[in-house]
Formats: sequence, C-alpha cells, structure tokens
Amino acid sequence: MYKSIRTILIITFLAIIIMPMGIIGIVGKFFIERQLERDMGQNNLVLARALSVEVDEILREAEQVIHVIGSFLSADILADGGETDRFMAVITASFRSFSSVQVLDENGTVVHSSVPEAQQIGYDLSRHPTFVNARNAERAVWSASFIPLRNSKPTVSISRRFGPYVVAGYLDLSALSKTISNLTGQIGLRARITDREGTIVAGSENFQVEHRVNIRNRIYVKNGIRGQPGTYRLPDEHGRDAIISVARTGGSGFLVIVYRDAALLVRPIEQVQKIFMLLIVVTVMLSIPLPLYTLRKILRPIAHLAISTAHIARGRYSIDLRSSGFAELNRLERNFAAMAEAVRVRETALREAIRAAESASRAKSVFLANMSHELRTPLNAIIGFSSLLQHRQDITAGSREQIGIIARSGEHLLALINQVLDLSKIEAGEMTRHDADADLARLTDDITDMFRLRAAAKGLYLTTDRFPGVPKYIRTDEVKLRQILINLLDNAVRFTETGGIVLRIVADGREKGETVLRFEVADTGPGIAPHEQAMLFRPFVQTRTGQATQEGTGLGLTISRKFARLMGGDMTVRSVPGRGTVFRFHIRAGAADAALSRRERSGDKIPVPDPCQPCYRILVADDRPENRQLLSAVLAPFGPELREAENGREAVAIWEEWRPHLIWMDMRMPEMDGFEAVRRIRAADPAGKTVIIAFSASVFREDRERTLAAGCDDFLPKPFRDSDILYLMRKYLGARYPSEAEMAPAGQPADTETVPAENMSDIPPALLERLAQAAIRADMAETDALIRRLRGYDPVLADRFDTLARAFEYHKLLAQLRDTGPRPPDKKI
Repeated sequence: MYKSIRTILIITFLAIIIMPMGIIGIVGKFFIERQLERDMGQNNLVLARALSVEVDEILREAEQVIHVIGSFLSADILADGGETDRFMAVITASFRSFSSVQVLDENGTVVHSSVPEAQQIGYDLSRHPTFVNARNAERAVWSASFIPLRNSKPTVSISRRFGPYVVAGYLDLSALSKTISNLTGQIGLRARITDREGTIVAGSENFQVEHRVNIRNRIYVKNGIRGQPGTYRLPDEHGRDAIISVARTGGSGFLVIVYRDAALLVRPIEQVQKIFMLLIVVTVMLSIPLPLYTLRKILRPIAHLAISTAHIARGRYSIDLRSSGFAELNRLERNFAAMAEAVRVRETALREAIRAAESASRAKSVFLANMSHELRTPLNAIIGFSSLLQHRQDITAGSREQIGIIARSGEHLLALINQVLDLSKIEAGEMTRHDADADLARLTDDITDMFRLRAAAKGLYLTTDRFPGVPKYIRTDEVKLRQILINLLDNAVRFTETGGIVLRIVADGREKGETVLRFEVADTGPGIAPHEQAMLFRPFVQTRTGQATQEGTGLGLTISRKFARLMGGDMTVRSVPGRGTVFRFHIRAGAADAALSRRERSGDKIPVPDPCQPCYRILVADDRPENRQLLSAVLAPFGPELREAENGREAVAIWEEWRPHLIWMDMRMPEMDGFEAVRRIRAADPAGKTVIIAFSASVFREDRERTLAAGCDDFLPKPFRDSDILYLMRKYLGARYPSEAEMAPAGQPADTETVPAENMSDIPPALLERLAQAAIRADMAETDALIRRLRGYDPVLADRFDTLARAFEYHKLLAQLRDTGPRPPDKKI
C-alpha cells in the first residue's frame, strides 16, 4: 500500500525535532540519576557517621557511669549495701539509656542492684559473658545482644572489673531506638544499629529489635564488621531498591546502618521529565505551521502533475504550467510538459502506423482468403475427379499414369497453398494446435523410411526403439510432430559420418489425463561445443559444423522447439564434442479412438455399398456445377437419393419440400449464402433432425467457428477426398461402407500382398534412396522412371514396385525398402 508524501514528510519533520530531544532526555535522565545517586549516598554516609557519633557519645557516658560506680566501690566510700543500691539508682536515673546497673562479687554473684525491688540480688552470673569477659579485661567490655534473666526484652551490657568487683550496666535498647527514630524521621529513611555479631540492637523497626534479627550475611554488614564501611545500592531485606550507608562506632564495635529508598531518586527525575515533555509538546505545536507551509508549497505542484498525468492517461496532453517558487519543481514541470508533448506526437504516429498495419493486415487477409477460395475451388474438382478416374477399371495403364500425375500435381499445389497460409499464421502469431487421431507407429515408420536410404548411402544405421507402454494410436497435432522429427533426423543424418542414429520413444507417465511421450534422436556425429549449445535454439543461428555445410537457414530447431512447447512440452540438447548429440523433447498426447485410426480412414481399401442399409436423402448445395457433379459422383455408387441446389434460397425450398437426411452446404453462394440458409433451416427445424455439413474453400479458423456457430454440425474444407466424405456419412448417418476385402467370399484373398525381395544387395543404395524419396513425395513420374532403371537389376522386384505404385500404395512400397540399410551394433547411443 502506497503512503502519502505529506504523511512521510510530517513524520520525518517531527522525528527531526523529537528524536534529538528524546536522546537528550534519555541521556540526561541517566546522568541525573547517577548524580542523584551519588549525592544521596553521600548524604546517607554523612547521616550514618553522625548517628555513629551520637551512639558513641551515649556509650561513652555509659562507660563513665560504670567508672564512677566502680571508683566508689574501690574507695570503699559507700557504707552499706542499702546505701550502695540507692546511689546506683540515682546514677542510673540520671542516665536514661540504662535499664539497670549491677555489682557482682568475685564469684559472679549479684550483690548490689539499681533496681533492688526486681529481686536481682543473689543471682549467679559467673558463666555469663558479662562477668567472664570483664574479669579477664583491663577496660570496659561491651557484650553482644542477649535476653537477660526475668526480662523478655533484649539488651546489651557494658562491664568492667574494679578490684574484686565487676560493675555491669544494661542498656535500654527501646530508648536507643527512640533516639534513632527521632534523628531519622524523614519519609523513606530508616536506621539500624547492630552489635559486632550483626544482630539488630536498635532501630526504627522495634519488631526486628525484639526478635533479635541477625543480618550478618548482608554484604554491607560483613564489610562493616571487617572495618570497611561505605555506601551501597542494593535491595534491602524486603527486596526494595535502597541506598545503604554503613558507619562503625568506636570501642563497642557497633554498626550504624542508614537506609534510604531509591524511589526517592525517581521523583525529581519524573518532575524533570514532565517539564521536558511539556517542552517537547510546546516545541512541536510551535513548529507544525512551518512544515505545513513547506509541504503545501512542495505538494501543490506535485498534485498538479498528478492531475496532469491523469489527463494524459485519458488522452489530454495539454499541461497548464504553474510556478511553484522552487527551481527544481519548475524544471520538473517543464520536463514533464515536454515529455507529454513527445508522447502525444509518438501516440499520433503510432495510431497512424497501427491503422496502416491493420489496413495492410485486412488487405492481406482478404487477399489470402480470396486466393485460397479461388485456388481450392478448382483444385477440389481436379483432385476429386482424378481420384474417381483412378478407381475406374476401364482405363488403360497409360491413362491411369497420366491421371496419377494430374492428382499428384494437384496435391503438390494444395501443399503449396497450405504452406502459404501457415506462413501467414506464423507471422501473425496465430499458430495453434490441431489435434487429431494419429497412428504413432506408422508415423515414425514413415519418417524413418524417408531417411533410411540416405543413412545407408553413408554407411549409417538408423533404427527406431519403441519402449513398452508407448501407445500405437494417440491424439495430437500429427503435422507438427512430423515436422519436429523430420528436422531432427535430417540434421542427424546430415552431420553424422560414422556410426548411426537411433530414434527412441518412451512413455513417461500421465499428466492431467494425457500421456507424456518423450522422443530422443541420438547420433554419433561430431557433437556440439558447450558455448554453441546455449545459442542453438535462437533463430538464424547455426553451429560451426552447420556453417561449414552451407545448408539450412538456422530456423529448423527454433521452429521445432516452438512446436514442442505448443504441444505441452519442451526440447533440450545434450552433446559431447567428438562423441555425439542427443536431442530430447516431450509432448502431451491424448487417447485416440482406435476405431477411428488413420488407416481406417485413409482410403487404402476400396469401399463398396452395403445393400442392407437404408436409402438416405442427400442434398448438395453449391453454386459451381463441377463441385455438385463431383460430390454426386462420389456418393452415387452408394445408392442415396440425391438432389442439387444452386444457391441457398433453392436449398431452403428443397429442404421444406423434401426433408433430406443430410445437406452438404457450400457457404459462399449467390442470392442467399450458406449462413442464411442454415439459419432458416435451423429456425424451422429446432430439433436438428437434418444434419448439415458445411464445405468451403476457406480454411481460416474464424470462418470455421462462424460456420459452426451458424448451426452446422461439421466443417469440411475444400478440396476434399472421397474418404473424408464417406467418413462423415458414417459418423452422422451411421452409413456402412465395407471394403472389397470384407465383401469377398471366404477363402478368396482380397488383394495381393507383396513380400520383400530376398536380396537387394546388388542394387545401388543411391537408386533405392531416390526411389524412396519419390514414393514419399508421391512423385509418380520420377517413381516410374526409377522403377524402369530398377528393371536392369531385378525385373521381378521392379514389377512388384510398379504394381504398388500404380495402386498408390506408397506406404507398402516403403515398407519393402525399410530393411535395406545397415543395422546398428548392440551398444545403444
């Protein structure tokens, strides 16, 4: 889907504005976040150190209290135990961080207490760390957190030995926690104090203090215990991102840990982002008018050009030039206007050329149609009557020979006319397939017979290998298949000097209901160079060997490949210089009706009327008397009732009166042509009981289609053969025409089959080759002359060939010449 230039330019302009600002915003956010993190960490560390100083001050005061009490005990100033207890109570009350103070004797028994009513006198603490650590130390010792006797709340003790006594004070951790909370009352800020073993002894969260939570496994606690305080950005015990700073107190070894939520970093950044986004929106809003104005100036001439192109597409070539203010766009408009004018001039010239070409093409088509009709009409009579005379038994051999020459000359002239028409179709690109039932075996035998004597004259073998599965009858364009094989075999025989040629036919399965037939022509010739193989199928291109022979035009392989592709296949070549060449092509062929084989319709056997079939009524409508006479002469021996009409009007009148079974209708007649006559008959006979077969000297496809569309059942081009007439009678009326062989009495042979000569080795191969070529061309005069020369070598064989030639059984004559050439070796090519 195409996109609008306007949309692309607007998006590009906005991207130019937004992308730099977005990059600046992302980079700025990164650096701001890093700076805020450093600043917050620094503040955290300052706060942690300040808290550690505060804690150190509290702990030093506790040491001073212990020292004062110890000094009084050492000087023996206090008179009795009650006075000592009251003194300790006063001192403890003045220092609120203490929950209680005790004096232990040398055995670890509590002898004095600041809280005598708590019944602590007499407790044995000889094994408690408070007594054990102080007895062996010269200075005050702080303990880890513990739960004292008869008190559920954890505490930390400081103890020191004074002579035989040990003075121990117990800190009130809740009061210490309250002090920390007062110092860290900000949102998102928390503080904790741990002992030297990592147990929380004070903090903002009393739950962790009361349950003596130990966080020694935290990396920042481990480093603090080792004497490596610092700042970290790590998840806290709740998994929240936090800035954590650690400071260490003096002699106690306690750690002060300050936590600050990292989410506090986002808030100033979000404020900056909001300001930045607002700045982007304002910038875009203020910048939009500029690209819109620019786009308008650029797109208006482009839109004008688009409208102009639409006008040109509708044939309007005038362009209204408008100045856009841009040199490039003005130059584009001028060039476009010049191009439009050039297109107009060329289109005008092209229309004139097309009109001239169409006029010439119509003139050529009219000329070819008229020529074909005018030539085929007399040829119809020449070939038809010649065929009738050849079947008569009351003429001499000389007359039969002369009639044969007339027939063959007519056939030759008809072949020339067909070639002219085929050439016009190729030039017009109208060459199409004309599929019909064909005898594949006979077709390949006839073609190999055509080249066998040429191959024998050069000492070459020529064989045909039909692989199992190849059908005998197929439905294909026999004319084009014959032309392909002739071109390939002609090249193979021409360029091969030793060895021979093999024609292979293989059935390669079925595709879309048709049989795929592969043909290969392999020779042992000089081969084709690789660089020549790539150009082999181009028009007018010959190999170096072909140029040396100075024969051919370079069109044979080009036409053969086009024919192969037209028949649903293709053609390829494989060659090794010095070893030979294999041309391979394949076609698609349909299934043929064996009952309608070419042999059955070829007229080889002379039909005779069947006395048991009904008497048909047949009408012949043609404006030329010789054509009516010819058709009547062909049909008369078979007993139908015949009537003739000179034009279409007379044909319609006879049909209304007589109701014939079949009408042979010429389509070109005066007064009323065949088309109008057929339409009137079909209008009066919608059931189509009367069969109408059109016959015309025109062979153009559009004339055949027009004829069938008018209502005719079939179409027969002139000139026609009697076998074509009898075949259509059998097809549409069911008429029966058995041959003389089928009507002969049992045990009596219908015709005399000849057999090949036992030995023709004494006959020159060149003579046999010329005889085969003359038989293939049906050249009666040359055939007779060659048979007369043959009598000098073998009179019996000459009589046999003369009998076959006079009966026009050229295929049997070729069959007797088939096995005269050398045979191939066992090894195939």
